[in-house]
Amino acid sequence: MFLRRFTTGAAAASYTHQINFLPEFLMFFDHNAIAPVANPTDIDVPTVLRVSVAGDGIVGDYNADAVRAASELKTQKSPLASGFAIVPLADGIIRNKVVDIDLQFGINTDVSMFAISKNEGTMYLRCLRQTILANSGQDISKFLAFMLSTYADADVVTIEYATGVRHTSHVKELIAMENFNTNELDNYNTLMVTNLDQSYSKVNYIPSAQRSLFLWRFEAPKSLDTVQV
Repeated sequence: MFLRRFTTGAAAASYTHQINFLPEFLMFFDHNAIAPVANPTDIDVPTVLRVSVAGDGIVGDYNADAVRAASELKTQKSPLASGFAIVPLADGIIRNKVVDIDLQFGINTDVSMFAISKNEGTMYLRCLRQTILANSGQDISKFLAFMLSTYADADVVTIEYATGVRHTSHVKELIAMENFNTNELDNYNTLMVTNLDQSYSKVNYIPSAQRSLFLWRFEAPKSLDTVQV
């Protein structure tokens, strides 16, 4: 379903779009992209994407890196090379919800937004942004994926696998294993760890400097409030 086309000129711009359902996916298409796109960062996507559901709060809080990373959560072939970014929001369409989509785009942007749903849904795929202070440990568990826009070799990552094995990793190990497991050389200066098969029981992350972490996990709606369609 086509929702809206966003065009900007010499200045960045902010928009709000309201719908009465939460789609399974939001899709963004960059009309200026020429496929195949070699560098995913050449795709124009929202620099800010915040999806809120009345009664349940923020379902998704993204920057541009998180939008691009979300496009590679459920696939072994990235859509970014074709000029598309696809952001999963739920396990299917969740009807009768008041949904606000707040967006910001940079200069000289021409992007269309679509809503796509293949299933009936009951669970949000919530993406939340967390700030982790330097040298403070953060345990990450029960997650579908997490992503860091920035990282350093001095960061320490300790993984507990579902098998019981515990391993302290260099961040480059995680990137290499992610590319090996997904068959995608797609970690363009970000650290993205997917846990679709729940092989990770817990990850402890100690950054050497303050970082923003984006965390995806399934959560049930808290509110039963509905609106008439």
